[in-house]
Amino acid sequence: MKRLKVVYFTLKQHGDDGKLKNIGDRVIFLGVRNIMRCALGPHDEEICFLDDDITIPKDVDIAVICGMPQILNAKPEEILNSIAKVASMPIPIKLNLGAGSFYFDAFGPDRKAADMAFADRVVSNHGAAIYREYNGFDAITCRDHAGALTLEKFGVTARALPCPGFFSTMFEPRPLLRSGRELVSSLNGTASFWNTVRADVHNFYRSLWEADNTRVFISHDYEDSTMLADLGIPFVEFNDAEDFVRFLAGFDRILSLRVHGALPSWTLGLDVTLLGLDRRALLGEDFGAKMRVIPLRSEADMSLALSAGGALDERQDEKFRQDWLLRNLSEYVDLIRLMVGRKLGIDFSGLENDPLGGLHQRKIDAVRGTTASGLYFSELFVSCDPEFEIPLSKMRSNHHHEKTDDKLIVVANGKLTTLAFGPYIRIPAGHWRLMMTVAASNIMSEQLALTLTVSKGIPGLQIARKSEKQIVPDHQCEMTFDIRFENPSATGDLEFVLSSPQATNPDAKFTITKSFLQREPN
Repeated sequence: MKRLKVVYFTLKQHGDDGKLKNIGDRVIFLGVRNIMRCALGPHDEEICFLDDDITIPKDVDIAVICGMPQILNAKPEEILNSIAKVASMPIPIKLNLGAGSFYFDAFGPDRKAADMAFADRVVSNHGAAIYREYNGFDAITCRDHAGALTLEKFGVTARALPCPGFFSTMFEPRPLLRSGRELVSSLNGTASFWNTVRADVHNFYRSLWEADNTRVFISHDYEDSTMLADLGIPFVEFNDAEDFVRFLAGFDRILSLRVHGALPSWTLGLDVTLLGLDRRALLGEDFGAKMRVIPLRSEADMSLALSAGGALDERQDEKFRQDWLLRNLSEYVDLIRLMVGRKLGIDFSGLENDPLGGLHQRKIDAVRGTTASGLYFSELFVSCDPEFEIPLSKMRSNHHHEKTDDKLIVVANGKLTTLAFGPYIRIPAGHWRLMMTVAASNIMSEQLALTLTVSKGIPGLQIARKSEKQIVPDHQCEMTFDIRFENPSATGDLEFVLSSPQATNPDAKFTITKSFLQREPN
């Protein structure tokens, strides 16, 4: 049989600055590679990165996209454009394995209705036509039903199959004697997912550590490491996903805020509690892989997670997991072999699965994180000072504007009521006072009304709002806003929106010369 050449398109494990990126993307790659090795047997492998300029490697027979959230209700980003570019490449066979959807409100009683509503939102989104280019793939699998439903609306056929992350550990040896220490798979507070959670994640980690300092905290990326170091919590970190999944095999329990800490753990037989932030937390339930999922939206949910334990054990036994993996692996393998056999004329009748071996369990100290404390919070907040000016270069506007750190000048277009917005900063939780000075000129009306709104998160939670009105002598005036508000948590970006009840005359000029935050006693 011809030895095939396969190029795997995935995401980089480290940034150009050397900092570790989310190791979960590499877990998906391992699962895809295991599936392809089972389907094809030994083959030549090359890795390319979707976050680089996409080029066609030489003599490639098969190109494979390795999972990730691709189906989004958002403007297409560069990664999605790169995936579409792969779909159009002159390669004999192109596969997209594990395309996933992403939305937050996924925990209601009617999941199918929520998935359909998500699909409708994606279809109506600007730029969504890019998904029609997915017809260039010879086969696509979606790791959730929402993704398959959405692609169907673009005339793209996709088969719903479990996330490749489940298959990342299917050949990993499991020791007879395992540690009883609980793993904690961490998610740092810089992640945008925390915009939907009204709770103190940092205090949650502190509580976990104080309640049981035998727990082993896992860092998935550079930001996790800096956070845990600042919190004074020992942790382990991995520069390679293979070491990560082998480490998981030596334990019996995991509390995970990372989906791709939970999926390989379930395959290995750990007792999994997954704190769900979005649709991805239901990847197992879509296909009958049961784990304890706690939707995470409030402090009460975190308290429930702290108490989750043996009484709630919903593990499925080894035979169930073995049958589940073999059944779903067979679907993957049959799909790939059918496509390769038909297009390349290869006979797979005599090929057996090619299981992966591997070294077992590394000692915790061998992968102990060494990041110095003092980095996480210094990078999380725009400032930790009790009072500071906000650089106006962080503000934005859809009108013609000029900005420096000291000044933002907006020239109204006569159509849009929102004049300026931003600065998308994080500040410590607590009570704050925002002061902003706005000078207006070239105003053609006798009276000017402006509103300043403080909001947070996606979708936006309005925290404070204040309106000002002034008579406008000589076509100019100055307003000073003074707003007090409570920032409910240290995570999530704040947005200040300056607007007028109705569009001002064209060429009206608004100059923000001061934007100042001051912390107040609780």
